[in-house]
Amino acid sequence: MKLELSESADALYIYANDGEISETLEVGPDVYMDVDADGKIIGIEFLDPEYLIQFLRERGGELDFTKPHSREQAINQS
Repeated sequence: MKLELSESADALYIYANDGEISETLEVGPDVYMDVDADGKIIGIEFLDPEYLIQFLRERGGELDFTKPHSREQAINQS
């Protein structure tokens, strides 16, 4: 896993896995998840990095990068 902060864009990108991005899902306010064709998370971008803590709290305090995600699962993250 790799984290990259773009200070010029005030955005945080978390690189979770290698792979080809098949779809980008909007999973919260200014939060976008890149997934491959199997739903594996490739990365997640926070256009407001300060939202990361709230985003995790809304999902029970964790985000499983190893679990495949459909659009509904990504948005509702169980």
